[in-house]
Amino acid sequence: MADLSVELDVSDLKKLQKDIESVVKTVTKEGEGSVIAKAALAIERQAKINATGRPGPMVRTGRLRASIIPRIISYTEAEVGTNVEYAPFVEFGHSQQVGRFVPAIQRRLVNSSAPAYPYLYPAVEQCKSELDGIFVSFSNEIEGDWQ
Repeated sequence: MADLSVELDVSDLKKLQKDIESVVKTVTKEGEGSVIAKAALAIERQAKINATGRPGPMVRTGRLRASIIPRIISYTEAEVGTNVEYAPFVEFGHSQQVGRFVPAIQRRLVNSSAPAYPYLYPAVEQCKSELDGIFVSFSNEIEGDWQ
C-alpha cells in the first residue's frame, strides 16, 4: 500500500480570513448603501407593484401594499415582508363560507374559495436580472478593492 500524505501550510489563513472580512464589510457597508439593502429594496418595489390592482388583488385601501417593507438584519441578510394579518390569504388564496355576509364588502360570499394573488414570492423571480446586476457590481467592487 502506498503512503499518501498531504502537507498544508495554514500559517496565513487567519490573516487571509481577516482580509476577506475587511474587504466584504468595506464594500457592503452596513446600512442602506449595502448590496443586501439594494437587493431588498428591489424586491420590495416589485412586490408593491404586484400587490397593486389587477392582475393582482383588488385594492381598496392600499394597506397591504403600504405594509410591505424590507428589514436589514445584517450586512449579509435581509427580509422583505408584511405584518398585515390577511397577507398570507392574499398570497396563497383561501377557502371561505358561502353565504356568509362580509361587512367590509357589503355582500354575501358566493364562492367557496378566494383565488391566490401572489405578490411577494413572484417579486424575487421578477427581480432576478436586477439582483444579478447588483451582485455582479458587488463582486466587481470586491475585486477592485482586493487589488
